[in-house]
Amino acid sequence: MNARKLVSQKKDLARIYARLTEQLAKEKTIDIRDSVIKRFELCTDVFWKTLQSMLAEQYGHALASPKPIIREAIANGIISADERYIAIVDLRNELVHNYHEEFAELAYDKIREYAPLFETLAREV
Repeated sequence: MNARKLVSQKKDLARIYARLTEQLAKEKTIDIRDSVIKRFELCTDVFWKTLQSMLAEQYGHALASPKPIIREAIANGIISADERYIAIVDLRNELVHNYHEEFAELAYDKIREYAPLFETLAREV
């Protein structure tokens, strides 16, 4: 792992997180809701991949999937011991396979709750 890649990932996370919070601050419409969902998916992917890089760089851990990476990041004190991080991955996975409007509405509300969890890592740029 090279340090430049990790810096780039953190910058990407900060940028995507900023766009997510901008959209969450707007009045909710169908277009805003859909934008929030897409930005949440992107933020989730970059978040766990950044954790993956941090674990490899700092601890020599070579993990390949989101949930074990999040658990290891918690164990190593990189992120707080909050099980909502696992719920974030579950929600992201369900979003890419569930196309129902009702679910999109529920997901939007969950994203409002979960979004602040990205902030700590996103600020590390």
